[in-house]
This record gives sequence, C-alpha cells and structure tokens, in this order.
Amino acid sequence: MLSEARFGFSLVSALTDPLTIEDSRQMIKRCLAERTDNFLSLCNSLIFANNSSPYKPLLLRAGYSSDRLERLVRSEGLESALSSLAADGVYLEIKEFKGQKPVKRPGLEMTFDASATDIASAPSIPLKSSGSSGPRMVTRIGIAGLRMLSSYMPVMMEGLGARHLPVVLYYPMPSVAGVLHLIIFTLSGFIPAAWFSQCPSLTAHRALPLLQLSALLAAASLRGLQLPFPRIAEIRHPAELARWISKNCPEGAVVPTFPGSALHLLQSALSESIKLPRLIFILGGEPLTERKRRFFMDAGHDVYPWYSSVETGRVALGCFRSSLPDDMHILKDRVACIKQLQGTHSSGSSNALLITSVHPDSYKFLLNVETGDEAVIGERRCGCLWEEYGLTTHISTVRSYEKLTLEGMTFMTGDIFNLVEETLPARCGGTPADYQLAEEEDTAGLTRLIVSVNPRISVHEEEVRAAVHDYFREAYIKRAPMTDILTRSSAVVVRQEFPDLTCSGKILTLRHAKKEKNRG
Repeated sequence: MLSEARFGFSLVSALTDPLTIEDSRQMIKRCLAERTDNFLSLCNSLIFANNSSPYKPLLLRAGYSSDRLERLVRSEGLESALSSLAADGVYLEIKEFKGQKPVKRPGLEMTFDASATDIASAPSIPLKSSGSSGPRMVTRIGIAGLRMLSSYMPVMMEGLGARHLPVVLYYPMPSVAGVLHLIIFTLSGFIPAAWFSQCPSLTAHRALPLLQLSALLAAASLRGLQLPFPRIAEIRHPAELARWISKNCPEGAVVPTFPGSALHLLQSALSESIKLPRLIFILGGEPLTERKRRFFMDAGHDVYPWYSSVETGRVALGCFRSSLPDDMHILKDRVACIKQLQGTHSSGSSNALLITSVHPDSYKFLLNVETGDEAVIGERRCGCLWEEYGLTTHISTVRSYEKLTLEGMTFMTGDIFNLVEETLPARCGGTPADYQLAEEEDTAGLTRLIVSVNPRISVHEEEVRAAVHDYFREAYIKRAPMTDILTRSSAVVVRQEFPDLTCSGKILTLRHAKKEKNRG
C-alpha cells in the first residue's frame, strides 16, 4: 500500500510536467540511434550478469556468451541476430512464456517464470493483461515506463492533425486500457476531455480500483489537473456518448477505443438520429479489417490503428499514408520484431511474431517472445512522418493464430475472420461487431460452434446457420463430406445474444475458452 502511495505521488508530479513535441522527437531519434547498444546493455545486465535470469539457460544451452552475442549482433544486425538465436532455440512460445507448458529444448527442460522478466524500477504498480488468450498476467510498470509509452503521442497527434482536438476515451473502468490511456495522453500534454466506459463500474470487485482512481484524480486536482472520471455509455447502445460528443465537440474529437465499441457508437448515433462531427478513431485490441474501415469511412470518419499489449507496450503505430487497413510502423526504438521460423514451434504459423525489448526504459524484458499473433512484416518507403524518424519497417494483417476445431475439422484463423468480417454482415446484415463465434461443449460433451448474433439484427436463426454452412462448404470445397457433417450433426448453434466482452472491453471474433452449458 505504501509503495502504491509513493507511486501515486510520483505519477502526479510527472503528470504536471508533460512531454513537449520536441521532447518526443528527441527521445525517438536518440533511442533509435542507440537501439543496438541498448539491447546489448540490457542483455548484459539482465541476463549474463544475473544468474536468476530465466533467459540465461536458453542462451547457455545454445552456446551464447556475452561476447559471442555481441559479435553476432554487430556483424549481422539486430533482427538477423535474433533470427539466428531463434533458430538455435532461443525463443519462447506464448504458452512457454506464460508458464502454461514447460520449455523443452534438446538437453534442457524448465518452467519459465515470466514475473522474473519485470524490470520496472520502484515505485511501480501492477498491470493485468486482458486474458483474451489465456490466464491474466501481471506486469509491473513505473514512471519511466509510462513516459516511454507516452513518448510517441505528441508526434502521433501532430501527424493526425489533431493537436487541437479533444480526446474522448471509450474504455472500460476498471481496465488497464482505460487507466493507461488516461495517464499517457495526460503525460503527453493531451488531457482527455472525457472518459466513457462500456460497462457499469459499481460492482464489488471494482470498488478498490475505483477508489484508487478517485484518489489519483483528487491528487491531480490539487496540482491543478482536472482529469475525467469515467461515466457509463453502455456498449449495447452508447447513445449518451454520441450525445456528449455531438454537444461538446463541434470540430471533432479523437476517440481511442476498440473497433467493436466504435462501431456500436456509430450505430447508436444513427438509430437516435444524432449528428456526429468528423471523428478520428484510434483503434487497437481487435483486428482492424477492410470491412470495418469501410464502415467508418462511409460514415465520414477517420481510423488510425495501433498495436500493443500489456507485456510489450506499444509495438506499432499507424502509417499516415497507409496501403492497408492496419498498415503500421514498428517502433524500432522500443522493440525488435521478427517472424518465427516455420516448423520450430507448435503454433503452425510461419508468420508468428517474436518480440524483443530494446528500450532502456522497458518495464518488461522480452527476448524472442511470441505474442500469440501473426503478421506480415516488410520494409516499405511510404513518405509519411514516421519515415522521417527512420521508422521504415511496416507491419500489417495482425491476427491471432488461434484455430477452431469442430467435428474433426480444423478451421484456420483467416477463414474464421472472413466469416465474421465479410460473409455474415453481407448476408445477414449489421457489422462485424454484431457477430461472435465460440466453441462450447453441450451437456453430452459434444463440441458446438456457437454463433452469437446481436438481437438488434432482424434475421432468422436458420438464415445465419445456412450462411455459416455455405461459407465453410465453399471455403473447404475439397473436404465437402466433412463440412456436410456440420449440417447433419447440428454442430452450428445460433443464439440471439450480444457478443461477449473481455474484461478489458474487447469483442473477440472467436472466444478462445470453451464453455460448458447446463452442467448443473
């Protein structure tokens, strides 16, 4: 408790001294120029000089000393060196990193302790991941880590032409996304004008976070900072948020949120005949697809993607001259991203991302750690503002590589996304945020594909079921006898219900955890 109080005092002091645009520019340029030295310094202090480092056994098994690693990095370049390390077994699958399965390499078997990778200097506070791909992980972050997360914001707002626009947060409370974005926008000089939450916050398990937030806002107020307390704009019909924006943001606003939440905001405004100004939606946490982007653009709004997780921090920010819906620039001053070599891990994806920390203020040290996502990475000259800072590596088509298995068939991530993003909205109406898939065991232990459909969509269950059957039959035409089993076995169950939210407010296309219904 005393540690958190010290963190609160330090944070309020930091909030009263926000970053300037020049601070932001200099931090980016300096850390990008020093990224190789920063990486080697982190390895020396956190691995080779630390006998309790969980990465050390992997490196020693592969025959890497500090000197050998430095020679490799300086001769081949950082990303090439990391690829060599991965080929030699120095990497972690996402389940290995989270301790859900043992790390097994020839001559080595161990359980990885992710908590040992936290390197935030005191005072710090714990952050919990959303748990959308497994158990929630706890990561500690201090003031230096928060300032690192904030360092890109002034340049980003300049590139968006949005420095004069109010920021309106739409994240749950309590949630890491909500609190972090309140802090990092304020640290970068853009105090949010309002914060709306998708979920009611007055429940017992949320009492302490709300009390802590209230204390932070009160302390900030004493220093002259008026930070917003979250109010409710229920995700099923966030008309209150639409009305607030219409009334208070005549010139527009910047709205950081999730794609599904943003789509429901637009639907609510349309159904209530609320005229919204031109908005800039900053979107992450869920895939931003071409269909989603078209909904926003057709409604007269702009979208800007970013990519991050609690463990990695911000990994990439949108290109200002994008060629794809989620075309982004990797923040190479903070992280190094490579793709895992096909056949060296169990995910089955040749595009699986491995992330490595290279920033001196990183709050968690990652070395070739899978994120649970796959993506396309490549160099491209685009001529946008990020290129001027030396950020020329693009990343796009970021997706989880989870699979769906049903009646002996495995359906790949891309097919699942196409069903929800394209086929169901086109045939049955609505937007991708109105649909969700899940595996579920029934009372007989049979696996069923649950298709949740927003009750506002006027469509018969049989139409949805037929659309799903037709889609899989066409997508897997060579396995027609197997796809016909889905029809004959009644494996597809349609429910008129609002798609589930994660604890952080995201709408996942595929709920990963199997549910068991009616087990007594």
